[in-house]
Amino acid sequence: MSLAINPLGQVDAPVEERPKIYSDAYRHSIVDSAYQPEMSLLSMVDGTPRLTEIYRPFLGADEETFSFAPSNCPTYQSYTRISKALFKQEGDGAFDFDPEKGESSNTYQGWLSFDIAPTINTVMVFDIGDGNAGLARVTTQPEIRNITANKVYSVTVQMVCILTKDLWAELDARVVEELVYSKDSVLHGGVGLVTTKEFEVAGELFQWKGTIANAIMRNFYWDPERTIAWEYEGKKVYDQYLVNFINAVMEPDYRTTYPIINQFSTEYGAREYGKGGDLNIWEVLLRGDFNLLDQCTNEAKIIETTRLVQTRFYGNLRSSKFQYFVATDPERYLTHKEYYNMEGFPILRPSHEEKITYLFSEGFYQHKPSGEFEELVYDILKNRLVDKPRLLKYCKTYFQLTKTEQLYNGAILLLLIQLTRRLGGPL
Repeated sequence: MSLAINPLGQVDAPVEERPKIYSDAYRHSIVDSAYQPEMSLLSMVDGTPRLTEIYRPFLGADEETFSFAPSNCPTYQSYTRISKALFKQEGDGAFDFDPEKGESSNTYQGWLSFDIAPTINTVMVFDIGDGNAGLARVTTQPEIRNITANKVYSVTVQMVCILTKDLWAELDARVVEELVYSKDSVLHGGVGLVTTKEFEVAGELFQWKGTIANAIMRNFYWDPERTIAWEYEGKKVYDQYLVNFINAVMEPDYRTTYPIINQFSTEYGAREYGKGGDLNIWEVLLRGDFNLLDQCTNEAKIIETTRLVQTRFYGNLRSSKFQYFVATDPERYLTHKEYYNMEGFPILRPSHEEKITYLFSEGFYQHKPSGEFEELVYDILKNRLVDKPRLLKYCKTYFQLTKTEQLYNGAILLLLIQLTRRLGGPL
């Protein structure tokens, strides 16, 4: 049996609370390391969600927690404020009346999910009906009900009083740190608590995603073929790669009232392998695999759809209202040896083909991006460095771009913004 070495009556100093990233427990490589967001765990418990503002005691190494008391000196009772937090309340609470004091109180059981642990005497403010906010406090030590790195805490909360203007002023004066709970970041595998500034920038970027998606649909959705089109020499052009990319990065909700974006078959000629023909820059962007960049070029051709003779599927470009289409591998449209006993059968009628510079500068394909947009794309997709204020600044210039840039750059911005929804770390 071990013996105490402290003098009788001496209390051990409380251990300073420090964030812990890795567990001391041994973890074999066979163990699945997939991240499980806190919100998925919080959704597995019963209760009514309440939007809550939380005031967690801001403690030093040797400080103890005390119940909120307006008469105390603010210096000795400081808080970290966590806005937009979620408290999942179980049941209607337990009502209690003290006949000696003539006081009544409500006690609630519920759940909290944070990157940092709540403590006893954590203050909570939430709507209690009748246009009033209630001030409550955590009365027992929060309990962790799972053994993973994701912390979902079971807490007991006691309603203290209705929050008045004076009480709010006292509580607000004691806030020394501001954080915001970002449910969107958690759902995308990021941290739950972020700074107010980062939360605001993320919110603005999220709004720009809707703005850009709406602009693309409003300005480039061509109703006769129910797909995305742009103009070349006054005639409509179909870009098969762009349409495929937009369908991949634009969720159905962002189309609002527009129907599905139609995709035409482009299975012509020697395109025997791969769904979209030879590798091009769009696949690099979607996969984020810049090892493939050297295999791509910024050259493409605009080809007349009337030149298409042999086709595989009905409902293809040859039978559409499009006059032109874009091909990054036009040589694949020239021959088809499988069905013919000859050196090659011409799929394209001889005619003039317009060679164009496609999407990025030649330097980008040599890992030397130039210009703000190319550098943003390279930093986010290749270097996994997300500067959200910088991306937001570029988004704010969207309507100053040329018509073609609004379509092509806008489509890529939808992907970049989506990737920034994970807050608090690298992609």
